[in-house]
Amino acid sequence: MKLCGHLLKAAGCLATVAGILFPGKEAMAQDSAAFGKIDSTLNLYLAALDGEPPEIQKENIDFIIDECEGDTATARHVALKIYDHFKSSPVMGAEAMAIYLTDTRFSTGEIRMRSDTELAGAELFAAFNRNSLIGMKAPQAAFTTAGNGTVLIPEDCQGTLSILYFYDTGCPVCLMENFRLKSEAENGMLGGVRARLIAVYTGQDELAWESYISEYLPESTDSLEVTNVWDPGYSSDFPRLYGVLSTPKMFLIGKDGTILGRNLDTEALKTLISRITSPPQITPGEMRLLVDVALGTYGKKDCKNVMALVDTFREQLGNASGMERTAFLEALYYDLRYRDTYPYKCGAAYLAKEEILSGTGQWDSSTINDAKVFTRLYDMTPLGEIVPDIPLPDMNGTLYSIDSPLTVIYAYSESCRRCEEEMPVARRLEKEYGDRVRFVYIDCDKYDVERFMLEYYDLSLLPAIYLLGEDKTLYAKYLDTEDLENLLGQILREPSL
Repeated sequence: MKLCGHLLKAAGCLATVAGILFPGKEAMAQDSAAFGKIDSTLNLYLAALDGEPPEIQKENIDFIIDECEGDTATARHVALKIYDHFKSSPVMGAEAMAIYLTDTRFSTGEIRMRSDTELAGAELFAAFNRNSLIGMKAPQAAFTTAGNGTVLIPEDCQGTLSILYFYDTGCPVCLMENFRLKSEAENGMLGGVRARLIAVYTGQDELAWESYISEYLPESTDSLEVTNVWDPGYSSDFPRLYGVLSTPKMFLIGKDGTILGRNLDTEALKTLISRITSPPQITPGEMRLLVDVALGTYGKKDCKNVMALVDTFREQLGNASGMERTAFLEALYYDLRYRDTYPYKCGAAYLAKEEILSGTGQWDSSTINDAKVFTRLYDMTPLGEIVPDIPLPDMNGTLYSIDSPLTVIYAYSESCRRCEEEMPVARRLEKEYGDRVRFVYIDCDKYDVERFMLEYYDLSLLPAIYLLGEDKTLYAKYLDTEDLENLLGQILREPSL
């Protein structure tokens, strides 16, 4: 459940990724050490992409690769890195992006793979998987039942949650999966939800198949209708359409014939069915309204009160089921995490550390990965500590050389819409408080942020505004210009300043 996009999509950050990943692109084309630096940063962004909708993933993948235009070596390195990430990712459905890269970059010859053999393998993988990706209609296929009837996919899945399970009688892994399926079916795996199991024998020995059905496969129950089918001669072309190069292979198909899950085992199938059939979850809009109203009762909007609100929700969810509790807190985390200012991000970091990264609960891998990335960014430059020194953009001195009661670091990108909206206010404040506040403007498209800032400053949401004291102690971060104006007004009212 992602509420406002992700690390790469946040308010103009897309354009900044290029400056972070590819500073001095021409100079680094042959520099393997530079590729190592790119990889460490790219890993963060790819982790943030895991679990996002395919269209968002495609948009960001294309953006990152296209930013290497004119630098063939870097573009190739980045494209292969992204391909490897999605091809080997444990996140269900991630292989769709590996196929997308194969179809749009590698097979077209735009970018070379490491070898012709690897390209052939990638194209074979794409050919056997592109027809049965999550969100697609299940490919049409006709199977024959043990009684010589016909089952049509996806037509016979309409109106019923369907499990399409490919197996072979000589497959030992299938035998283990059969036992799990049979046990779960007998013990109410579906929790009262009616579904259909279409078990597809992939072999050609009818006698072996008939004896196997009675001995090893689940039987129909009150909630699970079991239909055993096969396709002698492979006339339906199911190995290619469903990518059945090996068994077992399991899909979950929705009531409208759409593929909801692929490459499942019984445990993953059980979890997915539970999620799909659970009560409707709170929407992003509802969560935002709930947080705003509830936080309004606390008075001041600060880190302490947002953390208190998080604890209040956690306590109130004490009697909720594990999945309901997780779903609510996940929605709360993403609402706080993608808001612009510090108090909310403070609450998100607190919730991430106390719940998501604590080793308890039923959190999906994409949320865990997001929490790891976010808390790593959040923990950079803690409040109350002196920030690291960096060269000034004009290179006439460094941050520590500034002699001013207050310093504002304003990191932005020319292509960032939010930056464009906030910049006039920053310029006005600079003019108003110029004798007591020094503004340092950092254009992330031109400044070497990877070398000087990325290790210490969270630049995932632009503009990134930091307020420093005279000794360069960090007073505030995750500011917008409205918060900055209020904060400057409060501080500069003090006689000493």
